[in-house]
Amino acid sequence: MSYEYQRLRSGLAIYKQKRSKNWYIRMRVSEGGTSSEFVQSLKTPSKDDATQKAWSYFFAQKDNLNPAIFIKSKKSNITYLATQLIEVLKNKPKKINKDYIRVLDKEVIPIFGQLNIRDLDRAEIRKYFSESAKSMTQLRIRKTALKHLFDIAVDNKLIKEYEIPSMPSIEVTEDEARSSFSDKDLEKLQGMCQLFIDSSRKDITKQSRKMFEHYMSFLLNTGIRAGEEALNIKFKDIGFDTTQHIYTITINSGKVHSKKKTSSRTIPIGLRTIELIQKVLCLFYGFTYRNNLDEVLLSSFPHKENYIFRLPTNQTIKPQYEKTFDQLCKFTEIDKEHLGYTLYSLRHTYITNQLKSGVDVYLLATHCGTSVEMIQRYYSKLTSVMRSEEIAGVFKGHDNYDHLPF
Repeated sequence: MSYEYQRLRSGLAIYKQKRSKNWYIRMRVSEGGTSSEFVQSLKTPSKDDATQKAWSYFFAQKDNLNPAIFIKSKKSNITYLATQLIEVLKNKPKKINKDYIRVLDKEVIPIFGQLNIRDLDRAEIRKYFSESAKSMTQLRIRKTALKHLFDIAVDNKLIKEYEIPSMPSIEVTEDEARSSFSDKDLEKLQGMCQLFIDSSRKDITKQSRKMFEHYMSFLLNTGIRAGEEALNIKFKDIGFDTTQHIYTITINSGKVHSKKKTSSRTIPIGLRTIELIQKVLCLFYGFTYRNNLDEVLLSSFPHKENYIFRLPTNQTIKPQYEKTFDQLCKFTEIDKEHLGYTLYSLRHTYITNQLKSGVDVYLLATHCGTSVEMIQRYYSKLTSVMRSEEIAGVFKGHDNYDHLPF
């Protein structure tokens, strides 16, 4: 039995038992049309403190308040979480992480930085996407950046996984422009590439830059994607079609335009590509120039499992050619940021040049591992401009890229 009892209002009271130093709350709770009695220690011997706590319990239950809404700790702050995520992304080599870091640093923190992660709801996200994403690529980058932000909040036990808002879809009205190299800039890169190689302070840097030169040439002359596609090509992927008497390369990694695990595509390679692979064999494997590509086809060729565009002494680590490209542009004083140049620009240059030469768009899409719709979407505006002389009746043909540097 209680020996001290204080009624606060109908259905709410505090009391103290004889053998307890602390006060208890007794509260009538209604839920789903039924009522029950809620009894719990308030863990305080002070009557004033017990009264205050009892009223807080009453109003929290009456208005269905979740105590979590009052939590505004530093760790739940979006600026804190985004900064933590940026540091994680900096230690991962993927090129796309630079885009996530930029979005987090330049957009998410300035726009949402003062919010608690729980306050970033679907409506706020939709508004953000609508105002900032001007292409499907930009939208995907922002969606993934926010997904990573919510994931790190879940990992830190700040929210539950089921509390993550679904990413809203919005319509984008513009397609992102694809930057191709101008002939002038390509010639400048070629003209200064040897000086760039010779400026290397360490031999390993010099060797890596030599390989990078051939890697650029390969991308420009094949249209293969930089990164996963090109860097995972091995000597064993080189073949010869006896029917058409042409060399081929089979691409097994990256975007090969299929979701199947066994997906691959095989493309023909031209004389310039054959020659640059021969140069790689001569420079890095000690082969003589004559007919050394035929030796690659032999079962006895000892380097079949080697990746073509990785140094023979460093096969297990993917080269960071994006950094080398940045260094080359800085060395040649080409403003790649302003011009929108990346290693992917070599692929875009290949595609625009093929369109300019009148190559069938379906054949080109198959070769490049993309869709006709994608090529038409991104390159149709460029094509009409590039072929303006042909339309005007004064077109002068070009021999592919034989006159260009790489």
